[in-house]
Amino acid sequence: MIKCFGFLLFICNAGIVLAADREFGHPIFRTFTAHDYGEVGQIFAITEDPQGRMLFGCEDAILVFDNNRWETIPTPETGFIRSFAADNHGVVWFSSSTEIGYLSRIDGRYGVVKVYDGPLGINSRIIVDGDRLYFTSDAGLLSWNNGHMSQQPWPTDSITPFSSAVCHGKIWAGDRNGPIYELDGRSFKKIAESPPTNAGEVRAIVDCPIGDGLIVRPSGIFRKIDAALVPWPTDIDSLLKSSAIYGAKWILGKYLAVLVQNSGVYLLDTERAAEFTGIVRKLTQERAGLWADVTGPWPPYSFADRQEV
Repeated sequence: MIKCFGFLLFICNAGIVLAADREFGHPIFRTFTAHDYGEVGQIFAITEDPQGRMLFGCEDAILVFDNNRWETIPTPETGFIRSFAADNHGVVWFSSSTEIGYLSRIDGRYGVVKVYDGPLGINSRIIVDGDRLYFTSDAGLLSWNNGHMSQQPWPTDSITPFSSAVCHGKIWAGDRNGPIYELDGRSFKKIAESPPTNAGEVRAIVDCPIGDGLIVRPSGIFRKIDAALVPWPTDIDSLLKSSAIYGAKWILGKYLAVLVQNSGVYLLDTERAAEFTGIVRKLTQERAGLWADVTGPWPPYSFADRQEV
């Protein structure tokens, strides 16, 4: 749980740090305890609203931090908040295992508006696709449009709801056995078959310019190329022999942030990795006796310009 929370907090901070300095080091963190925000138990979701306030999903409550003070928004009988998302109008939505709602800001304070009550499962997630909102549940994909909720059943009973995402303008969902499905109108169709490896369930589907998108599983990352899922070699492959991938997200249009069990977050950047490798190899040729490892894996802050070496 702490790993997942740390991953989400890292992603929110990474954009600021990377944008400020291309040669970045450790992300900047501030530490808060229950003495600051009160006893709320476990936190399963985190997001930032359009005004820059940080929201944290707890049991029957949402914590809000405006960079100055903490506020607690009660959400009675909601259970643990599992997911947040802001729609195109800047409205923050939330989901738990039993309820869906959004936050309404009145007179400078948040209020809770609930729109759905029913079984969703602990893997409920929110997907924003243009003006449409989708909510994953154990039974299927719920769609909110013009104040009405409808449901589309999953194509199989082995879909992992938390893997669903918008990819190339379409809703994709991953099967526990590896195949990928796409929502086409009012039904799902299979668009990619699982590779012949036991890589585990689909943990994330990443919309990015690598292949037709990346499919992230516990023991490997795969490119979708047409109807095939092809292994995508990375510098963290050696770590995955003993540790699993928990999640991944494409950030700043160029980095794949990957959360690895017992190792932390790695930023995979093929463009800078090639640049760094070229610098190191040239230095080893110019300076006799200098040896350097160019195979990785390296921590995300190890990249340097030649002038700095």
